Amino acid sequence: MTDRQRQLLWFGLTVVLLALIAAGWFYFLEKRTIAVPHHSTEAMRNDFLAASRWLQQRDYVVHSHDNLTAAMRDTLPGGALLFAQGTGMMTGDTAEHILDWVADGNVMIMVPQYVAYSESTDEEERDQDEVNQLVETDPIGDYLGVYLGDRRQTEREEQDEAESDAEASEQDEEEIEEPENTFRPILPRSEALAASDSIQFTALSYPLLIAKQHWRHLDFQDEYQAPILHDAKGDVIRVYREGRGYIVVLATMSFTNATLRDRDHGELLWQLLQLNPDRKQLTIIQRVEMPNWYQALWQQFHLALIAAAITLLLIIWLSLRRFGPLLAEPGDERRAQMEHVMASARWLWRLPAGRQRLLDAARTETMQQLKRRLPELQRLADGEKLQRLHRETTISLDHLQQALFEPAANQPRRFTAQLQTLQKLRSHYE
Repeated sequence: MTDRQRQLLWFGLTVVLLALIAAGWFYFLEKRTIAVPHHSTEAMRNDFLAASRWLQQRDYVVHSHDNLTAAMRDTLPGGALLFAQGTGMMTGDTAEHILDWVADGNVMIMVPQYVAYSESTDEEERDQDEVNQLVETDPIGDYLGVYLGDRRQTEREEQDEAESDAEASEQDEEEIEEPENTFRPILPRSEALAASDSIQFTALSYPLLIAKQHWRHLDFQDEYQAPILHDAKGDVIRVYREGRGYIVVLATMSFTNATLRDRDHGELLWQLLQLNPDRKQLTIIQRVEMPNWYQALWQQFHLALIAAAITLLLIIWLSLRRFGPLLAEPGDERRAQMEHVMASARWLWRLPAGRQRLLDAARTETMQQLKRRLPELQRLADGEKLQRLHRETTISLDHLQQALFEPAANQPRRFTAQLQTLQKLRSHYE
């Protein structure tokens, strides 16, 4: 190698090294603008914010509730009802109420309950275990005969069935009869992993694509209700008729903030809502959960609980008053005087003119005191007397009129008020 070639080689290596240093400097040390996905606080709280805003732009009224119990405190508005997280843990009475609401011409969109695979080796027992689990957790899914299954388990069942068929065919050439109460076969693995499926609405001239997510699929029993509309394989979306309304069953919720823009999910939601185009309202239930016993007790009997609490407080208050500090026992003479006064008052109250005698006695004593304190009052007319006393004592004219000039009242409350007014006059001019 000549000196010139050696110099060119070193020069090239130096240029490459400097280029690498410069690239590393700009990549690791210089500031760069990087796009970072951002989710607003409202979007994180509401997983259906995008669908809600989009429908509101199309003149829909969207209601959102944290749970089904809060939504059913009042009458559900007509339109559509969307369950965000399935219909699990719903009571039978609640399911019947919702089905009646759907039959009135409304639309319900739901994801059924997932049924775990039974470990029983007997096929009929395993199927019955799955159905029993469905009944306990998802009454609407049980009513339709539909639930969520696992594609991987289905593939294992198909593989086991194929192996057993091959062994049986080797031993016996006769045709093997298929069991009666078995679930329908689902897609093989190659097709189950496909990215999307399609559904055709009569109002559209083209099919709508629906994304398949995870391993979940819809499974159902043959003897249950048949859908009026479904996707190509019937394992992603199924639409059932219920009275004048519709029940839409999805394998996965395709209308969240993350999935609404996938495939044709937005148009699919619109077409489902157009099953009932006259009622432009959508109610979203974020969670279907049974309330705690104390929450259910408060929601159903809060007025009775408040009344019971007030009653308990009154009982405690009366008990505290009863067991409070005791007054000293009065002497025999004072007790005799008090009993004599109370007996005389009761006797006078029962007499036809007894109340008037009591009131006249109090009036006489009061007028004598006023005569000593305000002698000029005797020269005034009754109306002027009332005005003068009203200005000096701030007692209302009606009370003064009743106490000084009107006859004794028949009601204990009014009679006591007359005596109290006279007592106030005496106390003021003492």
